[in-house]
Amino acid sequence: MTVTEDDAYRLLSRIGALRCYRGSSCAAVAATLAANEPERLQLITKLLYPDVARHLGIRPHCVERNIRTVINYVWSNRTDAITDVLGTDLDAMPNASQFISLLSSALRCGAGASQADVACNQ
Repeated sequence: MTVTEDDAYRLLSRIGALRCYRGSSCAAVAATLAANEPERLQLITKLLYPDVARHLGIRPHCVERNIRTVINYVWSNRTDAITDVLGTDLDAMPNASQFISLLSSALRCGAGASQADVACNQ
């Protein structure tokens, strides 16, 4: 199954990160790329952030900052949604790499898909 940016935006909206936040677009693109090519997570600042920056027309260092902004918002306002939607209990706020990893994993399992029941094929 190929993950699309629309899948990522749907997943992000379920945890309260709406498209009006610049970081949502960074997180959606990063999660989509990582879900489709998980090896990108091994060198996130060298492989993933530069591609996200090119895709969005911003600088690579802005990608992580924008994602951190969304994480701060979601963690402050929707911690319960992170647990419910991403299927994990977190003791502390995730950093940007952890957040992208959680999102991409959920996307690979079909959490952002429009179908009601999508099985995880890991």
